[in-house]
Amino acid sequence: MLNSQPVSAAQKAAPTKPPVSYLITLPDPRAESPRGPDGKGWNRLSINPMRPFDRCSLKPLSRQAALDTARGMAQFGNKIAYDRCVGAGDCSSCAHANRDRDDWKSTWLIRESERGHVWLLGNQEKGWSAYGYCYASWEALMNTTWLPKLERRHDETGIYWIEAES
Repeated sequence: MLNSQPVSAAQKAAPTKPPVSYLITLPDPRAESPRGPDGKGWNRLSINPMRPFDRCSLKPLSRQAALDTARGMAQFGNKIAYDRCVGAGDCSSCAHANRDRDDWKSTWLIRESERGHVWLLGNQEKGWSAYGYCYASWEALMNTTWLPKLERRHDETGIYWIEAES
């Protein structure tokens, strides 16, 4: 017999705030009709893993995936945009989702070098000559810093991203 405390009707009916989730899931295609979700059939070319794995939007594998995460637009549309979920689908207890990250400062900007390194620079006016940190990838940057919605800009030294105006 289980030891349980009685629960009042008010406690059962009390709304609970849903936890924050960075989980991106792909529905199992076997659960769909053979005609597929769009009704045109599954006979079109699609390269998928044998089993659709859950993905984490905090683990982008490309610049575009990182920018989509910052915009709140992360989705499973591109199966290779995000790396696998390491928290078993529970973002509230995932060490990766709950790690300490620096808050974004409005004077920061992000640049990419020709070699694909991501630079977080501390002063927009100084551009490349500003003090900054080099990251091997966008995922490495997102491991240490919360990214806001970013706006793409261009100057004589190349493309860069700054915090978008509200």
